[in-house]
Amino acid sequence: MNDSTSRFIQMWRGIAVALVVLYHYLSRVPHEAFGSSSPPLLQLQIGKVGVLIFFIISGYLITNSLVKTSDVAAFYAKRVARIWPLFIVAAITVFIFIQFLQPPVVLGQHDFFEKQPTFFDLIGNLFFLEDLGFTWVDGAYWSIVVELKFYLMIGLFAVAFKERFIPAFCSVAVVVASADLAILLIDRAPGVPLDFDSSAHLRVLSKALHGLLISQYLPFFAIGVALAGKVQDGVLNALIALAVAFSVIAINSDAFVFEQNVQFLAILALVLFADKLLCRNAIIVWVGNYSYSIYLFHQVIGLAIMGLLTPIIGINFAIAVALVIVVSIAWIASNVFEMRYRHRVAGLLYRAFSLLRLNRLTFNFPVAENVRG
Repeated sequence: MNDSTSRFIQMWRGIAVALVVLYHYLSRVPHEAFGSSSPPLLQLQIGKVGVLIFFIISGYLITNSLVKTSDVAAFYAKRVARIWPLFIVAAITVFIFIQFLQPPVVLGQHDFFEKQPTFFDLIGNLFFLEDLGFTWVDGAYWSIVVELKFYLMIGLFAVAFKERFIPAFCSVAVVVASADLAILLIDRAPGVPLDFDSSAHLRVLSKALHGLLISQYLPFFAIGVALAGKVQDGVLNALIALAVAFSVIAINSDAFVFEQNVQFLAILALVLFADKLLCRNAIIVWVGNYSYSIYLFHQVIGLAIMGLLTPIIGINFAIAVALVIVVSIAWIASNVFEMRYRHRVAGLLYRAFSLLRLNRLTFNFPVAENVRG
């Protein structure tokens, strides 16, 4: 990957995390929950689009990483080591933080922090066990498990299909996502709005597709995989159509308001253009470089800070202060933990996975990097 492509990807990471963070600060929690009589100056409901952009980027980058890896053990070790050390630090930090200052509690359809996580939940979080009933210390962490499920799937596809794993994965993604969408569209009780929980008679199958095969997110990962493999045919077009359909469902479930989002996107475009003219995109690239850390620390800590400060300085200034504090925490944590322990953890994980003989499941790709050392 050349420098211009890498920089472009970092820019999109920056845009994606900005959409997620600002959605959570501007619109995720009603302004009344912060003690504010009026909403923030800007509103948006397209924060989930930021997560979906991350999934496309992940599909592209992980595919490029996979073809440079020798076996399943090495691939899984690198991928988990990329996520795990900083995730552990973030989960523990958030858990300690909420013992002293909690975010607003919201009940109802768009509930937030409805259940207080326990120390037992924290232990489950550290091993990504939310599917077993553990409560996240920060609800934003759901996407990390989705990422890990994608890593598991793409690694198995590479073992099974060797050099044909890219078209195989993309084709299966079309089939699985189409089946999921068909269930959501057809198997609904009269009057039930279309969303990811709208299936009736086939609810168990729908939940299995969502939970085990991440069907509603699979097209986004597969688009990235297809772009990495230079797939430019009907399969890619089908994936794009499915991705748009699932995006519409995701946005619609967050009470989308057309004018608010157009206003936000217009301002975002001006900010990005100013960054290009004045800083040569340095600001958005910097945000992209720290996007993972910002994502891990932003939600619960930021909303708790907003809840504390809004009655004192107003909601708009509280948002600004929360952004500064959260980005500062993320920058420090990333520099102290994110890169420092990655190779050491990867080496330990490779040895552990090798005990399970995953190192014997090899790929037919040239080896460009190795984590054994």
